[in-house]
This record gives sequence, C-alpha cells and structure tokens, in this order.
Amino acid sequence: MFDTHELGRRPGALKRLSRSLPAPADLGIEVIGVAEGATVELDLRLESVMEGVLVTGTARAPLTGECVRCLEPIEHELEADFQEMYSYPDADARGRIAAADDDAEDDEE
Repeated sequence: MFDTHELGRRPGALKRLSRSLPAPADLGIEVIGVAEGATVELDLRLESVMEGVLVTGTARAPLTGECVRCLEPIEHELEADFQEMYSYPDADARGRIAAADDDAEDDEE
C-alpha cells in the first residue's frame, strides 16, 4: 500500500517511489512465474490528476519455471511497464457536474 495523501487533490502534483516487495504466492502460471517471496522491484510515478491518482511504473522480478517442450529449467528477469488510474470515490459525480456545466454553456450560445 502506498500513501497518496501528500499528493492532495492538486492536479499535477507528483511523487516518485522505488520499493522492493516480496512476491505473492500466485504471480505466474503453472509452468512459469515469480516464486513466492522473491523480490519484486517497483519504480513508480504517482501523479495527481482531476479524476484521481495516475500510477505509471516498471516492475522487475526473477522468473523461474520449465520449458513445456524440453522440460529444461528456465530463469529469466521479467520487466513489465504498467499504468493504472485510481479514481477518487466522487470522481464520477464530479465528471457528471462538469458535463452538465458544458451542456449549459452550449445551450446559452
């Protein structure tokens, strides 16, 4: 869990984080995955936007498993980029109000 409180609700506020976390038990599929407890490195950028907090980042973790054809062991470093939007609970209501205001301005023209 990451504290976003200091970002506030000021669009454009930014916080960068780097964390090392243990991998959960179910990170992968039957033949390949990240072992439970292996270190997952996260480099994150948390940005306050009108609707909530936009998180952009990279996750790195060691993959282990076996080839399904030859059954040889496989070890590889996984690097995955991601982006996720975490909306404020009242973001939908604010969006509807803004849309209604835009419609009212169109009616006045």
